[in-house]
Amino acid sequence: MSSETLKFAKSLVVCLIKSPLYSTSAENSPNLDQELTEFFQTTRTFQLNDYFHIRNKSNSSIYYTFKIIKVEPNDLSKFNVNTIQTSLSQSNSIEDKWIWLEKNDTERLILKEYTTEIKKILEFNEFMNQEETPLLLIHGPNGGAKTRSVQMACQELNFHLCKVNCVNLAGESASAIEKRIDIFIQNSLNYGPCVLLFKSFQYLFKLKDINEFNKRVLNYFFQAICSIKAKTEHKVMVVCSTNSKQNLNSDILSRFNHDIEVKVRKFFFFVKIEKKNCEK
Repeated sequence: MSSETLKFAKSLVVCLIKSPLYSTSAENSPNLDQELTEFFQTTRTFQLNDYFHIRNKSNSSIYYTFKIIKVEPNDLSKFNVNTIQTSLSQSNSIEDKWIWLEKNDTERLILKEYTTEIKKILEFNEFMNQEETPLLLIHGPNGGAKTRSVQMACQELNFHLCKVNCVNLAGESASAIEKRIDIFIQNSLNYGPCVLLFKSFQYLFKLKDINEFNKRVLNYFFQAICSIKAKTEHKVMVVCSTNSKQNLNSDILSRFNHDIEVKVRKFFFFVKIEKKNCEK
């Protein structure tokens, strides 16, 4: 059935999604109602429980994810929506961690492609004859499903996943962070095969005295990572994720031997894969 022959919903209720994979800053956005109205000025076709994304006009790195939770008449399996023929309202936000496993085929296929690239690295096909510990940088905007992609790759390969939120380390002394790094690495050795994921990687170097200790922790971190492969026969890979690659200097970026960038364009995810030789 084409969109021209579908009935219009008389009323539609949507809610903002709150999830670790999505930005929740929309809750405080003064233009949220306006942006929703502008989004539905164009006739769009949906089903109940579908998701859709709206871009922040003033900041293209931020987007909002909504879910359709109620429609009238309630017997419509598929329907059109616009601001002229449909009464729109917004409900309270809800938590939802499984968006990428839902019905949006385009998004699911793109996430699958993203996960497949991570799996290729996790399988160590390109590291069989190399001494370096596989070190991957994943970067992209908030809500780019960076963490979820790593989780899915680990699940499919039966790898353990050790997650470190670097935001919790910001402000600690250099010696304290170095001790924590040792603990994280030891955990990954105990649970091999394993992926050691450092989320919000840029915060790892935000210390109490950043001018004195930033370079010290930086060098300690990468030296510790390089020593992993010599300490275990298990497969261990280190993944660092960030939404602000531009804040990482060239010295940091040169330490990674794989780079995956995820971009958001017109409410869909496009994945750019770049493989690099590690500079020593």
